[in-house]
Amino acid sequence: MSIILAVLSLALTLDDSLKTKITEASSDYIIIIIVGFLIILIMLLNHLNGKNDRIFALKEDLKSDTKELWKRYSDLDKFYKEQNSQKFMESFVKNNSNLISIQRYVYSTYINGNGIIINIQGKNSFIRESADLNTVAQGHYLFNTEDVQQLLKAYALSQQSEHTKNLKDDDYNYVENLFFQWTEELYDKQISEYTDEDAMKYQLLLILKELLEIGLSMSPPLPFSEEQLHQINRRKSGIEIATFLLRDYIEIQSKRVYFEYKGFSDSKRNRLYSNVQVINPNGEKSVFVLAHHGDSNLDDPSRFQKVKNDTDKFIELVKNEFK
Repeated sequence: MSIILAVLSLALTLDDSLKTKITEASSDYIIIIIVGFLIILIMLLNHLNGKNDRIFALKEDLKSDTKELWKRYSDLDKFYKEQNSQKFMESFVKNNSNLISIQRYVYSTYINGNGIIINIQGKNSFIRESADLNTVAQGHYLFNTEDVQQLLKAYALSQQSEHTKNLKDDDYNYVENLFFQWTEELYDKQISEYTDEDAMKYQLLLILKELLEIGLSMSPPLPFSEEQLHQINRRKSGIEIATFLLRDYIEIQSKRVYFEYKGFSDSKRNRLYSNVQVINPNGEKSVFVLAHHGDSNLDDPSRFQKVKNDTDKFIELVKNEFK
């Protein structure tokens, strides 16, 4: 078309008679020329649109492939991290004879209208052969708002010297009164009436007991029978882990890094546990539960010191492992 137009333009400049003839002919065929031009224009536009559609489709395919590639990379990265975590736990247990197992859980903590909720989900673990150990696939724990508020009030009154720098300002009266109030409530209740909320309150009661033991060097008795304790402790598996996480969440410090086995299994008697929290660069929160042999031939200070030493060693290594 361009060549034809160029030739016609040249011819028109050379011969007036030819110009006249073409003008007359074009007036006769003007509609045909316009239609032909429009057809060619439409064909060109369709061709360009087709190219654009193909380019757009290729871009979309590329985006989709890129997303899939990143997803696979992310899944692969998680897989290798889980493998490394598993190998790390296995190696640590095998190289520390006092350890029975390490379990890793991811967790979340939040508040709703009823209280503080802690969710944990088991990720991986390593357990020595022939060791008798219960694991928690997942757990959901609700601590009553009013109970937690009373505990926080008791704790705040008992720790006033942190602000005043005068130990005489620490007031344990509320701690002691709340301890005996909760003890009586749980003791007087029929075993068949125990609920999950009672199991949670019992864990808070143990925190009050610890505050009295550390602050006043007194060890108030817990009058519960074995059957009562069995029913309270068996209601929520993994509740000690949740209580540890709750303490961190509400910022009640503990001078102890361990908790003792409270069941009735002979194979687990004297066993001690410790917990270690880790947050990886992606913000995922994990808690590691270490199970330790509680050597009955040692006195309590020695047993607890061994637990602390192993736990401190684990903390030092795990921080580097989960950077």
